[in-house]
Amino acid sequence: MFGWIARRFPPRGVAVTAPMPRIGLIACVACALPAWTPSVGVGQAPLPRTADYYYQITPLPVPADIELEVGGLATLPNGNLGVATRRGELFIVENPAGEGSEPHFRLFASGLHNALGLAWR
Repeated sequence: MFGWIARRFPPRGVAVTAPMPRIGLIACVACALPAWTPSVGVGQAPLPRTADYYYQITPLPVPADIELEVGGLATLPNGNLGVATRRGELFIVENPAGEGSEPHFRLFASGLHNALGLAWR
């Protein structure tokens, strides 16, 4: 990396015959420059670091008789939510946002083996 050091102080038993490239020091400085640049412009407020800025978390009330260990989620075209569980059950949640009434869980399938994903076609 520091070619001038290797030319000036070569290791014992090594003869330096060709000039060393000076790219090492330039590359080192070029890699450090992005760390010195500010993340926001002058006069701008820093970006919020909370999760609410990026996405909204909406709690979903689950009935007491359902063990919901989610392995996959899919939004259906009609606005319902498909939920696959680790226990091999597939639920259709009607009105998942809870607009007007409580969400309704309907068992669609059971006996699956550890469903770890869900997709709608």
